[in-house]
Amino acid sequence: LMSQRKTALPGNSFADLFPNAAREWDYDKNGDLRPEDVSSRSGKKAYFKCLSKGHVTLSTIANKAAGHGCSKCAIDSRAK
Repeated sequence: LMSQRKTALPGNSFADLFPNAAREWDYDKNGDLRPEDVSSRSGKKAYFKCLSKGHVTLSTIANKAAGHGCSKCAIDSRAK
């Protein structure tokens, strides 16, 4: 069976265009969804693992591509 999943054009995926943000991709939580398969403008939600503290958050891929960091770290910094 062929996958019905739409994939990003070669060289135009989230992983290609935003490799630093793609490093936070949580492969365990995202199952078959891969950063190489989605557009950086995608409204799909995916799990990301914060590189500094290991927080796991759910965010749209487009928000992550726009430079939004870990929401839990942002809350922690405001609480101080």
